[in-house]
Amino acid sequence: MYPWSRFAGDNNEILKYVQRELYWSLLPHLYAEIKSRYLWSIRYVGVETDLSKIIYDTYKFDHRILQRPYEKIAAYYRYEHQDHDGQLVLPFTMPDLPKLSTGVALKEHYRREWCSFWYEEVISIAKEDIIARAVLTAIAYENTDDGYEAEELILELLNDRYGKSWDTDVLNYRNIKREARKKNMLIPPNYMEYDPWR
Repeated sequence: MYPWSRFAGDNNEILKYVQRELYWSLLPHLYAEIKSRYLWSIRYVGVETDLSKIIYDTYKFDHRILQRPYEKIAAYYRYEHQDHDGQLVLPFTMPDLPKLSTGVALKEHYRREWCSFWYEEVISIAKEDIIARAVLTAIAYENTDDGYEAEELILELLNDRYGKSWDTDVLNYRNIKREARKKNMLIPPNYMEYDPWR
């Protein structure tokens, strides 16, 4: 995970650190939740699909497939919780850890809040069939054209889910695409001189 700023005011470095630190332990949960829900549905209906045959025995995958979705969800969480930046964690909010320093208590608070949000969000995402199928397709067909298309679809669906107007990553990508379209729309000077009907 690359913790660069994704919106104006995205400067909670402690929360970014916590999200980066938990990346390896949280990321597989997204695939596991979606996979188990999909395979349960397949068994319930009694139908076997090509996708289910592939993912049934797929336990490992290239983490980069879900890295950008993780970053998007992490950025959305920071965006929605930016009013809590650096907020003092009072001892009674974590009575099970009474003797922590303020910095350690804050990290632990962020860790708990982020994990809680992540697990709830993963369950919610797993219930959205089109996102779930895109995740499974991206992993089942990794490093192929179908897999790459599924990865792009995941990001587009998450952009629709969380919004685009706040995310500088999306805005920069739009500008790059807009410039590419402009370049493709330019008519070469010698095109006007060519007349196929002469």
